[in-house]
Amino acid sequence: MSRAPYWIFRGTLARVVDGDTVDVLVDLGFRISAKMRFRVAGIDTPELEGPTRSMGQRAADRTLRFLAGAEIEIASRGEVDKYGGRWDGDLSVGGVDLAETLVREGWAQRYTGAGPRPLWDPAGQYPRPAAA
Repeated sequence: MSRAPYWIFRGTLARVVDGDTVDVLVDLGFRISAKMRFRVAGIDTPELEGPTRSMGQRAADRTLRFLAGAEIEIASRGEVDKYGGRWDGDLSVGGVDLAETLVREGWAQRYTGAGPRPLWDPAGQYPRPAAA
């Protein structure tokens, strides 16, 4: 089975939900726009609840600084995430990928959605690897 091709959209940030989930006002063309929720594909950031709350807030703040006031490019196959409420997408600004930036800076770990989620060290900024 072949995967659907990517669709490319442009938009502006409406809201950061958490480090890897954002609401974007997407330009659909013909002066039509829609507010859509995107999950940044391929990564996981600390949650805003529980012992990782502080790290999660800092990851969300970094996502806000990356996207605020910029034209966001979204590459999406039009597939919803495993929870059904968000569209998976690769988000970038000026050719710089948000997921890659968050991983490189330690605010995210690579995660495809399959298998156990990565573990986070609530005492530190950087993730700790999941037990093998």
